[in-house]
Amino acid sequence: MHSDLINAGSVNSKSAVISNFLASDDFVVLAITETWLSAEPGDDDLRLLCPDGFNVFHSPRMGRTGEGVLILARDTIDVTTFDSPDTAPKSFEQMALSLTISSVCIRLIVVYQSLNHRCPFSAL
Repeated sequence: MHSDLINAGSVNSKSAVISNFLASDDFVVLAITETWLSAEPGDDDLRLLCPDGFNVFHSPRMGRTGEGVLILARDTIDVTTFDSPDTAPKSFEQMALSLTISSVCIRLIVVYQSLNHRCPFSAL
């Protein structure tokens, strides 16, 4: 059972590579930062990216180009998403999920801060 995190720097032209990457091992969860997917055409892009046997959870960067966080999880995992705060943080992006695998519950939180938005940790 494997999980991983990659910084894609845009998944738009990498869907085949990501699908092959997931199929090449016993992956359960893959988190991706810098998806560069918008909320607009999102569903079509996500379908291309998500191989059979996986579900996709995406949090695009709203009102801007670039960034975005995405998690691919095997469809055998019971996943609960947590709503983002009403006011999204300006200095970082985040996504939180609860994953239940064989009666074990894991809280997965992916936080991404781009180089352009560096701030002291205490300001988060």
